[in-house]
Amino acid sequence: MSYFDVTYFSHSLGKASKMIIVKPDIYSTNGVACVYQLHGYSDDSTQWSRMTSIERFAIDRNIMVVMPDGGKGFYTNAINGDSYEDHILETVNFVDKNFNTIKDKSARAIGGLSMGGYGAMKIGLKHVDIFSSIAAHSSVIDPIEFRDNRSLMDIFGDTLQDGNNLYELAQKSASKTNLKFDCGIEDFLFYQNRKFHDFLSENKIPHVYNEFSGSHTWEYWNEHIIEALDFHVKNLNVKI
Repeated sequence: MSYFDVTYFSHSLGKASKMIIVKPDIYSTNGVACVYQLHGYSDDSTQWSRMTSIERFAIDRNIMVVMPDGGKGFYTNAINGDSYEDHILETVNFVDKNFNTIKDKSARAIGGLSMGGYGAMKIGLKHVDIFSSIAAHSSVIDPIEFRDNRSLMDIFGDTLQDGNNLYELAQKSASKTNLKFDCGIEDFLFYQNRKFHDFLSENKIPHVYNEFSGSHTWEYWNEHIIEALDFHVKNLNVKI
């Protein structure tokens, strides 16, 4: 497995940005399947590789994992601020141009935790032509519930709109992709995840949802990222 620490210019942000990439060393003329793994609100592009065994798990599954930097932007084109949704889509284009990936949605997945869980589900559901598998942990489902955070108001305004509402996106697009999410029952975001699961179930919207013992910790995410990667491998064009 090769490890890349990449600095590149993000036109969406108007500044240099970073990402970590782990890639199988086995060369294939067909390319390799790719998972985009998004970090949480207090993290950066290094956190997944430093705090979990995601590199070893990727080796075992013969997949490439890209871990971009999403700042504190909720992977959203802010009302007053940066365009982090466009930044992630731009990152996909950059990776496809510079690495031997399979350049098709059938081999492209997205996942994340907390803020990154919201980003993974929002971007994955909104862009079903780009991603065919979504797996999220301990996700923020409704950022507006944290409206006392002024920076979130600058991103979203008073209400979720313009393709940022997971409930609306799921109704439109969940049947066109593969969706999995989980949460620890001691997590402060548990009630949001259970509520979203109940909504999806009541409306017969396809998804996989799991609840486990655990809270908003790296111990929890390191334990369950392996299940997310297995979910992706099941749904993607991956040869192990």
